[in-house]
Amino acid sequence: MLPPTHVYSLIIHNKTSKEMTVMVTYSNMIDNTLAQHSVVVAAGEKGVAEQRTFAWNGATFAVVITAVSVKDAQAALTAPFPGVDSPTSDYRITIVEESGTVHLKAGQP
Repeated sequence: MLPPTHVYSLIIHNKTSKEMTVMVTYSNMIDNTLAQHSVVVAAGEKGVAEQRTFAWNGATFAVVITAVSVKDAQAALTAPFPGVDSPTSDYRITIVEESGTVHLKAGQP
C-alpha cells in the first residue's frame, strides 16, 4: 500500500511584478466538504497557505489542499500535485509570468 499524496500547507513564491491573489481549496476527507481561502502575495515576495485542522469524534485531523489557482488568471494546479509521493507540508509553488500569461510552477524554489 502506498502512502497518501496529501499536501497540507504551501509556500508560494510570486516571481511576477504584480500582487497576486492565490485561491487555495482545502478538502475535508472525513465529511467531504470544501473550503476556499485566499492568500495575497506581493510582487517578488512569498506567502504561506497554512495547514488547517478539524476536530472530529475527539481526534484532530489535517485538512488536505486539493487545488490552487490564481485569481483572474487561468493558472491552476490540482491534486495529486507533481512530485508528491507522501504526505507533504510546505509544498513549494512559484507564480511566474511568461509572455503576459500567469503560470503556476509546482515544486519550484
